[in-house]
Amino acid sequence: MEKHEKNLNHAKDEAQRTLQAIDSLESIEPSPYFYARLQQKIHQSEDKNLDWIFRLTLGYKLLPLGLVILVMFNVITLIVGFSELDSSIETQSTQVQELAKEYSMNNWDFSSYQAGE
Repeated sequence: MEKHEKNLNHAKDEAQRTLQAIDSLESIEPSPYFYARLQQKIHQSEDKNLDWIFRLTLGYKLLPLGLVILVMFNVITLIVGFSELDSSIETQSTQVQELAKEYSMNNWDFSSYQAGE
């Protein structure tokens, strides 16, 4: 028990010496520009956070526009592709008929012929 009391008294003495050392320290006056620089750094930090948030929200606002443009591009591609497909089938049918005429195959029935099969 005496050892415990010695340790306790030693801890109290150390705490007292530490508090006295802290009390004896002189107060430090900051530079007159310290507050202005601190405010500037805080505002810069806030600006960076707002810039990141603005970019994120702007991206979410432009995402639907990008999707609409993509869908429109696909629809236009399909329309042009199918119109060219129809014209190429007609062209192939015409070419087969001309070839048949050229080689005197008039008695063959090409009406049931469909290109691409």
